[in-house]
Amino acid sequence: DFFGVQEEKEVPQLLEEEPNKNEPIDVSTMTLVDIVNSMPEGAAKKQIQEHMEDGELDMTRSDLDAFLEEFVSGQAPDLSNEQVEIIKDTFHGKINDFFGVQ
Repeated sequence: DFFGVQEEKEVPQLLEEEPNKNEPIDVSTMTLVDIVNSMPEGAAKKQIQEHMEDGELDMTRSDLDAFLEEFVSGQAPDLSNEQVEIIKDTFHGKINDFFGVQ
C-alpha cells in the first residue's frame, strides 16, 4: 500500500503462467496490464481491455470480479472465499493504481 498502512496478506497463487511449468503467477507483483494480458483470450479479456482504454474504472472492476468468480469456480474451486476476497482486493488495488485513484 502507498502509505504502508495495509497489513501484508499472503495473496493466493492463481494463474499458471505456462501449464507445463507449473509455476503459479504471483499477482501481487503484477500490474493490472500484466494480469489482464495473462488472462485466457476471449470476450471477457477483450471487454476488460476496452474498459481500461475507455477509462471505465467501475466497469473494469465489475468485469474483472466476474471473470475471477468464473475462473475460480472452473479452475480453482478449492480456493476459500477468504482467499478469493484477498485476490479481489489485490485486483482492486491494481485497478486503482492503473486509473491513478487513491
